[in-house]
Amino acid sequence: MVFLLYIYRVKQIKPHTMKQTWIFYTVDNEGRKCIFNERECIKPELTKDWKELQQHLNRVFIKSVGYVLAEDTKNDNYQTKDAIQLEDNIKSCKSMMDSLYAYDGLSKDNSYLSQYIKRLGEAKFNEIYDEYSNYLTKTFTVTRGVHTDHEGCTYNSLTKI
Repeated sequence: MVFLLYIYRVKQIKPHTMKQTWIFYTVDNEGRKCIFNERECIKPELTKDWKELQQHLNRVFIKSVGYVLAEDTKNDNYQTKDAIQLEDNIKSCKSMMDSLYAYDGLSKDNSYLSQYIKRLGEAKFNEIYDEYSNYLTKTFTVTRGVHTDHEGCTYNSLTKI
């Protein structure tokens, strides 16, 4: 499988002789820009941060890397690693809740959800659980036996009301 890799560089307005604050970032396959590090330097392309970011291009989930002047990030959507991890954990939790709802196992004490209580914290988990379980019950019904595999296992699906 071939991946196209793009490296973004922003033209510098100030001369190369002045220290400036640079933001080093990655862009994942969903287009989210994640701040890798912030550093004051003269030439960002010569820093250990830039060299380390080049190593990340070998990973499947990183589409591109780049650096930009810190003052130029105000109008763009850069996120921290923690914010992206939280977003991914919420998405994963909701996906698990979809599966549990489809197979009549949706409850806060289900062992499959315990990992999300640890990752998100109890208060955040309870907020997401209450909101999303309410959404599921009002928006979907369970259609049973939509498929049977070669081993005789049957599968359910969620059908929008």
